[in-house]
Amino acid sequence: MIRIGSLSRWQQIVVFIVLFIGAMGALQWVESKFKRDSDPTTEAEALDRMVGVWTYTEPINSSDTFPGEWVKWDVRKDGKMIAYHARPVDDGWGKGVEVDYKVLSGKYTDTGKRWHGIREGDTVIAGIYADGHLVLHDLTSSYKSTGVMQRGDKNPFTK
Repeated sequence: MIRIGSLSRWQQIVVFIVLFIGAMGALQWVESKFKRDSDPTTEAEALDRMVGVWTYTEPINSSDTFPGEWVKWDVRKDGKMIAYHARPVDDGWGKGVEVDYKVLSGKYTDTGKRWHGIREGDTVIAGIYADGHLVLHDLTSSYKSTGVMQRGDKNPFTK
């Protein structure tokens, strides 16, 4: 084990710089993680956090009508998404459909807290951004939470 006091002055400076840079990198990573997971305060911030690939691949509850299938969204910043819908018995996501999405915003009736989300084209499916995830809602059922989309391209299909 090397003692800092036994190093020359320039070696001590190099060690300090390396440790400082490492600590700053770790701090930036932690800050970006917390920022990404916190709820956005503006539509622009919400859109920035929602751009990317999201998937919902939880087991389907046959006694519940929504969601009745797995969902994958490739959300782009240009106002378009590629939407994929598949059943667990399918062999893959298939060919997605490019649709325009709408950015949504409102307030929860019980807390008054503002929420932001996106709506898949003219469908009744919306994803509300919460805690770093998109929570699927069927807009015809009073925004009842139905499933949590995870960030990233998941492949739940078995061969």
